[in-house]
Amino acid sequence: MPKLNWSPSLSLGVKSLDRQHQELIDIANKVIEAVEQEQGQDAVRSVIQSLREYTVHHFHDEEEQMKAVRYPKRADHAALHAELVRSVKDFQYRIYIKEVVSGAQVKAFLKGWLLEHILNEDLDFGRYVQSVNALADQGD
Repeated sequence: MPKLNWSPSLSLGVKSLDRQHQELIDIANKVIEAVEQEQGQDAVRSVIQSLREYTVHHFHDEEEQMKAVRYPKRADHAALHAELVRSVKDFQYRIYIKEVVSGAQVKAFLKGWLLEHILNEDLDFGRYVQSVNALADQGD
């Protein structure tokens, strides 16, 4: 099954967040690989835990940047982050109780959760940052 891939269309134009999104995609691919290669529950659990931990770190950084530029949709975006963390925890629980989870399910979950969030929500923030920067440049 093909991996999730980073592409320039996912770039927010905020280097630190783009790097973090690339790292999230790398971790997501490790989760998919662990499930597809049937590396065992411990391996899958470990990689899912890494994904959750990195996500919490990334969401904190992203929300701090939103706060710094006074992003008007910050509260709504933070609520989506909280919902996504809950979804990852639920996914962890499904694996913990040894529910049969296929590689296709994992990939669909991660694609919907990660790529759709970047494409729909984060890119909106990226456009906002670029407009704020353009206004600041005009003031110079």
